[in-house]
Amino acid sequence: MRMTAARRVVTVIGALVLTMAMALPASAKVEMHRIVYDPPGADTRANSQLNKEMVVLRNTGAKTRRLGNLRIRDAAGHRYKLPAGFQLGPNRYVRVHTGKGTNDGNDLFWNSGWYVWNNDGDRATLKNAAGKVIDRCRYRGGGSAVNC
Repeated sequence: MRMTAARRVVTVIGALVLTMAMALPASAKVEMHRIVYDPPGADTRANSQLNKEMVVLRNTGAKTRRLGNLRIRDAAGHRYKLPAGFQLGPNRYVRVHTGKGTNDGNDLFWNSGWYVWNNDGDRATLKNAAGKVIDRCRYRGGGSAVNC
């Protein structure tokens, strides 16, 4: 059985792609997992209500990731910078609440006195300290939360 030149090229390319796929581990990343933009209850601006509004970030990898100085931004330009030194364990989540509170390993606080995420739609962008986009999440409203 003779192989044509084109078939040999396809075979070689396929073998290279397969070899590269096996040699390179899947890239772990930090992602925006969920945005709760219109939590149940009236928009009273009470801190307890503001803290029901949140962005949930997830480390999808098998190693702890340093997230200090990552930035979250909405379409209107509201910005939140994660605390320097903040780390997120493998396959763990952190909630970034809109209101005030005490940061810990599970919950961070924007310290805003007003709602950040628009009920009728918005766009969230996660960037690193150099300004590179890590992830984005857009929603159109009509509910209370969106999985990104």
